[in-house]
Amino acid sequence: MSPSESSTIDHARISGVISRVVGSFVARGQLRSDEADDVRSTVTLRVLRQFEEGTGDLRNIDDYVARMTINAATDVLRGRRLAPVPLDDVTPEDPSPAADDRCAARQLLVLLWSEIRALPLMQRRALLLHVRDDRNVSAIHLLVFTGVATLDEIALALEYSRAEIEAMWDRLPMPDLALAEILGTTRAHVISFRRAARERLDRARRRLLRWISK
Repeated sequence: MSPSESSTIDHARISGVISRVVGSFVARGQLRSDEADDVRSTVTLRVLRQFEEGTGDLRNIDDYVARMTINAATDVLRGRRLAPVPLDDVTPEDPSPAADDRCAARQLLVLLWSEIRALPLMQRRALLLHVRDDRNVSAIHLLVFTGVATLDEIALALEYSRAEIEAMWDRLPMPDLALAEILGTTRAHVISFRRAARERLDRARRRLLRWISK
């Protein structure tokens, strides 16, 4: 985006993206309300300043803003020593084993995302709309925050519109009963779809780990 285009920025939309991401941190008890306000203010200023200077060829403005927000929130958590460095926060100047581990983890996530897109549709939905990490972060949030996939790419993989994924954002990860209602099936079927997806991905993960270790 060029400086001349900065006047056309949809401020309400940008504010909505920032609030949605910050809200997910607050909902998980990771940010206090005062910290959340600081993150909102910081990111808003950074985004506006960046747009004034020109953002270059961005794939998606919403995802760009979301990543800036997750990085700002993680900076706060890192300052309190409550959260690890995000997977994409690795630079060539950081040669530590931990950095190497994060690079390997992100590489594995990229490869698994490719495998997820190859799953049957109902397995993709049952998996991505429900699965979370050990901090209760949704798989969809993780894919976006680490830059592995954009919301548009996730929407395409799930055969939903971007607007439908955005409407689900604050409900992720979803419990099986809610997911069954959305998918128009039973809870037992949702669990079965996800089990089949996990089994296929587990085989893929073992194959990918063997490939990465070579």
